[in-house]
Amino acid sequence: MFLSSRFIQIFLPSVVLLTVLPAQAQTFAPPTSPQLALSQGEEKTLETRAINLLELARKGQYEAVRKQLGTTLAQQITTADIKQRWQQVTSITGPVKKVVNSRVLSTVDSDLVIITTEFANYTDDIIVTFNKKGEIVGVNFPKRASVESVAEKIVEAIDNGDFAQVRRYLHPFLKTEVYPQRLTAGWDKLERENGQFKRVISTDIKPSLDGNGASIVIVTAEFANATKDIFFIFDNQTQITGIDFSQ
Repeated sequence: MFLSSRFIQIFLPSVVLLTVLPAQAQTFAPPTSPQLALSQGEEKTLETRAINLLELARKGQYEAVRKQLGTTLAQQITTADIKQRWQQVTSITGPVKKVVNSRVLSTVDSDLVIITTEFANYTDDIIVTFNKKGEIVGVNFPKRASVESVAEKIVEAIDNGDFAQVRRYLHPFLKTEVYPQRLTAGWDKLERENGQFKRVISTDIKPSLDGNGASIVIVTAEFANATKDIFFIFDNQTQITGIDFSQ
């Protein structure tokens, strides 16, 4: 079954549902989330906290970065993880030169601070996601990895229990709800039904009609007793907006 409603129920219990069009249309557009107004003071506070997080990373104060994270996220990621990921980012972007601007996008379940950042090599956005308790539950950095390579990395990361790596590629809207136990449940069911995961056999990308929208990536994985296809949906920023283990 392609991108079944069962996936939505498992992975997005209270997030605004992401609508998937039939496969033949090869397009995907999440509905616009209702905008919930924050006061100017509240927005300024979130922006200040997000920019401070970026500044701590820029200075290499990775433990201080970790202390700013929400409890759930901080339990899933180590100081070494943060250092590694920041160094991976800046090896591509170059060092941070300055913050160009920032803005807040408020949705039903989260508030996103979008920091337009000038790096040495190009300008791109860093997105810091806060839940409605004001906890930082996600940080999205610029990246230029292909969707095929990301999908393969995610399959291997889930099998290895490396959920910090998995969350790195999730769309900010998913980071408020998609935590390790949900991915673990889906993956464990897949292995119960098909045997232990062995390897990725192939990866097939289905780009959007215009070439600039969402892409569907099908990872064919070999398990001990069967070969199964795992579906990933990516937006045009190489962020995962859906994963389907079911067929």
